[in-house]
Amino acid sequence: MSYTTISAVTGSAWQVSGENVDAAIVQQGINTADSIIDAYLGNRYTVPFSSTPALVRDMSIIIARYWCQLFASPHLQMQGEADKDAWEAAKEILKMVAKGEMALPGESITANDFVYSNTIGYTPVFDVDGELWWTADSDRLDDIDDARD
Repeated sequence: MSYTTISAVTGSAWQVSGENVDAAIVQQGINTADSIIDAYLGNRYTVPFSSTPALVRDMSIIIARYWCQLFASPHLQMQGEADKDAWEAAKEILKMVAKGEMALPGESITANDFVYSNTIGYTPVFDVDGELWWTADSDRLDDIDDARD
């Protein structure tokens, strides 16, 4: 299931010169956008989403438009820096959602199987060598011997 539709991507905000945009090209842009979104959000959410959150739908439209304009269709005219800025903003939003700085309302976060651990403040109790390699410090043995005298 795609996060957006062909008609949403080819909506009125797009300037098309000449012929209509090929639906297959737009569908490829949608598929690419969905793959990018899934790649960003896959570690945090279960993807693909069963019902598309509004933010994900909007990101899919922006990414699909940008992909189509850059790679696929000679009939599409980029709208100056606005299209590139929208693409950059979409990437930043996806990164923030992936990091947990933003959330998708109504979506549950996938439980990661990661174990978070560190060694800060850890002092090992046992030596790293095996028992066969353990030896007594010769200075300590001399101190013990002198204490007995």
